[in-house]
Amino acid sequence: MNASVKIQRLNAIPTTLKETYPKAQKNRLRFKKPQKRGGDFFTLPFVGKDHGQFSYWDVPLTTDFLVGTYLGSALAGIYLNYIQRSENVIKHCLLGDIAEAWAEKSRSCTQSELEGLRGQIKGFIGKVNPCQIETSWPGAAEANAPRSDGQWLAEANRWLALGSDDALLALVKASEKPAKE
Repeated sequence: MNASVKIQRLNAIPTTLKETYPKAQKNRLRFKKPQKRGGDFFTLPFVGKDHGQFSYWDVPLTTDFLVGTYLGSALAGIYLNYIQRSENVIKHCLLGDIAEAWAEKSRSCTQSELEGLRGQIKGFIGKVNPCQIETSWPGAAEANAPRSDGQWLAEANRWLALGSDDALLALVKASEKPAKE
């Protein structure tokens, strides 16, 4: 099987995950209601204190590296939508605040949480990277297609629910098995 077919199958996995996505998920991200004071960025699902103290990266560290990359990529989609539509002057500082939050989290997490955080960072930066947005690679059209914040949030929560790389690899392996005739 060549690399482009594998990438296309990985891009199709979020559709496959719809059946495994629990509605009563414990670690779940959400958009917040706008506050009277503060910036509109406090409404973003990865900013807040739903999972501990206030952070600009308030994302549970319950995923493994590979699943974390998909989760980070979905959250980057929300970030890019926010940057495009927000009129907030300080929106350009948000990426620096997110990077600072990553550094802070990395100092206090376990080794397994650190693996998940590394995946989230890699996925987020990979999506935000303008070189990736401009280049064309197998699956780029689908991966970079415009989506609403709700679609990005649903995808982020599906990846968060999946959790481990083992679960993801099991889905990939199951999709590679030929159908019994």
